[in-house]
Amino acid sequence: MSRELPGAPRDTLLNIVSQSDLTTAPPPLPSAPKPRKRPACLVKGIRANTIATQLPEQAVAPSSLPALIYSANAALKNADATGHIKEILQGVRRHITIVFDQVVDDNTSALTLREVLQGFKTTTEAAHVLERTTYSVLKFNAVPTITSDGRPISAQMAATCLSRHPEWKNIQLLEPPRFVHNKTNPASFHATLQVKVKDTNKAATATKLLGTTVTFVGASRKCQPWTVSPTARQCSTCLKWGHTAYVCCARSPSCNQCSGNHLTAHHVQHMSTCKDVHCTHFSILCANCNGPHHASSMSCDFFKARSSPGQLQKLQKM
Repeated sequence: MSRELPGAPRDTLLNIVSQSDLTTAPPPLPSAPKPRKRPACLVKGIRANTIATQLPEQAVAPSSLPALIYSANAALKNADATGHIKEILQGVRRHITIVFDQVVDDNTSALTLREVLQGFKTTTEAAHVLERTTYSVLKFNAVPTITSDGRPISAQMAATCLSRHPEWKNIQLLEPPRFVHNKTNPASFHATLQVKVKDTNKAATATKLLGTTVTFVGASRKCQPWTVSPTARQCSTCLKWGHTAYVCCARSPSCNQCSGNHLTAHHVQHMSTCKDVHCTHFSILCANCNGPHHASSMSCDFFKARSSPGQLQKLQKM
């Protein structure tokens, strides 16, 4: 105020302040909304606009994926099918993922899968279509495992107790509930009840069920999230763990079979050019631990440590 009226007496400034309407001041700017985090108990499945397939061992990668996408989209156009293929992604363990521009029907999916698998020199009968729904893992701590008269509580009895709750009445379970006992005291009369429910990508079902109280043979227990440990991903280019091919900084790819500096899809072509049977292309060598197995093998120490960031970091420093 003194800057707006320079030289004004003190009494005049106090009189102006006392008669001013301070409620007309502009309200403060609203704070930015915090990002909504999905619960850690959510496990996302395969998206509705994708088809994930595992190829057989005798499948041969095409020379050009863009050419395969073009021919498959031409077949979809001739059949007046809805949607078209955006991209085809190749995984490490002979997995391919077909991504559409929209959600398609079963007929379009079947036609697309047949056209794409022909490009890989295989058929729909030899390939295995992966199906994985989105679900959430919930738990109830200290649930009694025996009744008051000494009878054991089965998974079916626990599911019956869940269905009696109004919020759990119409919930679809992915599998029957199971008791997880403490390793230090497996003979305890209480255990953690793990429940897997079908969910959406925004965890709407888990958000609805978390905090509900369910009664198990007289004991009321609160529903809590079962924290799912993050699993490290394996790069399909360099086969290292902890990043994907989109952010890979490797100067050359690595083969899943011989750890050579070429793509796994080109391993057969490299073997055909070798004249010495003792060449490294004829041996199986892991690109991570140098063991006699594939880099994507489940027996590899890196694969076993994919859910333990600390253990995986130790292996990478060795």
